[in-house]
Amino acid sequence: MPAVPEPRVQVSEVQLDRRFLELKSGEEDDVARDLPLFHLRDAVPWDRVLEERCAVILGEAGTGKTTEFFLRREMLERAGQPAFVLAVEELATKPVTALLDSDEEEQFSAWGSAETIAYFFLDAVDEARLRNAKSLPSALRNLERDLSGKLARSRVLISCRGSDWRGQSDRREIQSILLKGDAQQEVKVFALAPLVEEQVVLLAKHYYGLEDVEAFIRETRRAGAYSYLERPGDVAWLVSHWREQRTIGTYTQLIASNVDRKLREPKPDRRPEHLAEAGLRTVSMTTGREHLNTEPRLPMQKHTILFLAANPSRTDPRALALPSHVPTAAPSEIG
Repeated sequence: MPAVPEPRVQVSEVQLDRRFLELKSGEEDDVARDLPLFHLRDAVPWDRVLEERCAVILGEAGTGKTTEFFLRREMLERAGQPAFVLAVEELATKPVTALLDSDEEEQFSAWGSAETIAYFFLDAVDEARLRNAKSLPSALRNLERDLSGKLARSRVLISCRGSDWRGQSDRREIQSILLKGDAQQEVKVFALAPLVEEQVVLLAKHYYGLEDVEAFIRETRRAGAYSYLERPGDVAWLVSHWREQRTIGTYTQLIASNVDRKLREPKPDRRPEHLAEAGLRTVSMTTGREHLNTEPRLPMQKHTILFLAANPSRTDPRALALPSHVPTAAPSEIG
């Protein structure tokens, strides 16, 4: 299996200028499935997202949510604006100051007596929920308490996988804690827009140092696999695949290789059914069968997923609620 390529430069040296798609209430119910429907909308830049008192950023694994948070913090700090990245899992059990290093704590203290705006990036609601289903409200209450009297000049951004976002329930929870009593403000939800070709070229050529990037993109299109270039994490894998194989291969070979990668990614906190669901989502994306049933989250063996990938025409997507006798894949089978 290809190893992820080593970057040639610091990630901050490659400005991808990521864009975001604003989602109206109810549109975020299945971002992973419905995102292609939003492509025709005007995507907005980071500056627009940062205007919101409270914004949620949705995106599946590999879309670059955490990377974007740290890059944006770095850019804000260079502009003299206080900015902090906090893990939701840690904020759920600790005060803000316990999560800051000495320089950040000094910055936080100085901001408290100033009149400027500070930015708080709360990362990975989905990871926090693996350990505690109530981690989001706990983290929000800790933040609200520590920002007492300063919420009006705070901007809070929260990241979560689209598949773990609870739509209206999460919106209401955030609104009631961070925007309570402010009828003029509401929680805005955005999805990280897929990469466009110019961004793929920047990432592959200037970050990973791929020389023959034009041939790489041309062969990816030929294989009908351009959807693999929509997420930075998938671009990294496909660059490795290209360098090792010197070809993209057939569509089915690429699907099988990618499913194998996703099932073997180190996720010590994710249960086997989450890994199987990740594989099924890959099948859904790469076969164009957008309505594959992943609910309830039944465990699947790898060979079942690969069969669906290789034989999409033989499967009625409405009938993919697998019977209860489908055997559970043991952890050793899925890496």
